[in-house]
Amino acid sequence: SRTKVTCSGGYAGTSLIKGLGLSGVDGWYRHRVERRAARPRLRGLLVVAAAVPVLMGAAMPAVAPAVAPAVAPAPAVAPVSAARSAALPSAASSSGPSRILLTPTADPATSQRVSWTMSARTKGQKVQYRVAGGPVQSVRAARGPATTVKDSGSAQPRYSATLVGLTPGTAHEYRIVTPRGSSKWRTFTTANPAAASLTMIGLGDTQVDNRGVPRSTLRRALADAPGAQLVLQAGDVVDRPYKGSQWADLFAAMGSAARTRNWVVSIGNHEQCVLVLKCRSNEAEAFRSYFDWPDNGFP
Repeated sequence: SRTKVTCSGGYAGTSLIKGLGLSGVDGWYRHRVERRAARPRLRGLLVVAAAVPVLMGAAMPAVAPAVAPAVAPAPAVAPVSAARSAALPSAASSSGPSRILLTPTADPATSQRVSWTMSARTKGQKVQYRVAGGPVQSVRAARGPATTVKDSGSAQPRYSATLVGLTPGTAHEYRIVTPRGSSKWRTFTTANPAAASLTMIGLGDTQVDNRGVPRSTLRRALADAPGAQLVLQAGDVVDRPYKGSQWADLFAAMGSAARTRNWVVSIGNHEQCVLVLKCRSNEAEAFRSYFDWPDNGFP
């Protein structure tokens, strides 16, 4: 099987392909320079083809741990009957779900992880989902680790839910339902184990020093590869993890791509304040709140 990867970034982005261990590369590499008044930055856009069958729907392999200590997986949640999904808030409010992100499960062909942030602790949240136009199912949300003002720039709880029983290679719709407002119905497509190819986008170093560049780079990549099912972020998503504005910039750059396709985000040194002077992160508190992965990796 063949895999197409579009890659952009600094040190993290240009080393992404080597880190993935891809073989049979037969693509092309072209540089682009994004100029800013203070400092020009060299950006690389890389498209390659290689064999990565596990990302197309087979069970994902064990994943090596991040540099910082691992976080215990979120508890399993039981599906809620579709009959209990009536009388739901119709419109999202300013205090409703935000920073919505899709991340793959160990079996991305039949399940999907969704996570989001709320402005305050909120009970009674769930995710509704269905095959496009089909009957609605629901699953309760689980609360994850929250951020703090001191170490992340904001104090916000994080919630997540895992959608199960999905149909491989099929478009599904979902929305997050909360007493404070509901998100719009959005669409994602599950992995297809029988597919002959998979298109991915890879990038790295979306730090604040590149303000505006990650958004334009991602838009360019999506224009080149509109069918990309996966985005790989190689690390250094922010420069100073204790500054809330940088996380806001990051999620603004991710935009609708974070809500409609899977993201796998690696931790960098900046998120942990490693080799970064006058920095604090509480062991990458914000990164570990916003991003999670399949729990089938090394302990």
